[in-house]
Amino acid sequence: MKTEQWNGYDIRFVEVDGEWWAVATDVTSALGLKQTSRAINSLEPDGVTSSKVIDSMGRAQQANVINEFNIYNWCLKVKSRSR
Repeated sequence: MKTEQWNGYDIRFVEVDGEWWAVATDVTSALGLKQTSRAINSLEPDGVTSSKVIDSMGRAQQANVINEFNIYNWCLKVKSRSR
């Protein structure tokens, strides 16, 4: 697992089949999306899975993670709403 900063937000990433996938709740927080589960339902299903991640208290948790394509998908949706 690794963490990167984006616009002041920590985004956790986990490796899935040799690619880095982002923790969905981290991305939705950074984009100002309020309902992660609803946002996930709008994505391509093959770009969403679950993985074990470490939370802020150091505990292992299962979390939804999304691939790079779906991160961009959310970014474009947020940008088009702000127009």
